[in-house]
Amino acid sequence: MLTSYSARFLQHYIGGTRRVGSGSPASSNPYMTVVLPLAHVDDLLFHCVVAVGGAHLSSRQSVPAEVHGATIRHYSFVLRILRTVIHGLHPGNANQILRILLALALTGSYEVCIPVIWLILAPPPPSRGGGGGWGGGGIRWNLMTAKR
Repeated sequence: MLTSYSARFLQHYIGGTRRVGSGSPASSNPYMTVVLPLAHVDDLLFHCVVAVGGAHLSSRQSVPAEVHGATIRHYSFVLRILRTVIHGLHPGNANQILRILLALALTGSYEVCIPVIWLILAPPPPSRGGGGGWGGGGIRWNLMTAKR
């Protein structure tokens, strides 16, 4: 499952997102030296990397709604793969357990960026003071409830 934005998200992960996770130079940065090579040969990890790159890009720049949608589609694909992998997991399979743990760590990075996307996409909450719109702490409410 690739979108028309997949390459852009991957480029953003390589050029920007990886610096957020580690201040190390690229040659010793685990997001480049460990995660990226694994993502090259593993669909689950590839879509994790692309989703994280897309979420980070979406949270840092003004981008069209299609970019947000493509980011969410990659993340949804990650969750579907994770559900299948976890369902078929054999407790003694250390490689599969490590793969799942790495994917979950990467999804945590996605979740850090996603409240900003929900803030952009979500409609204003109902007013608590009768005035309607974003007044009365609406932005705080939206960020607090963004992980639905």
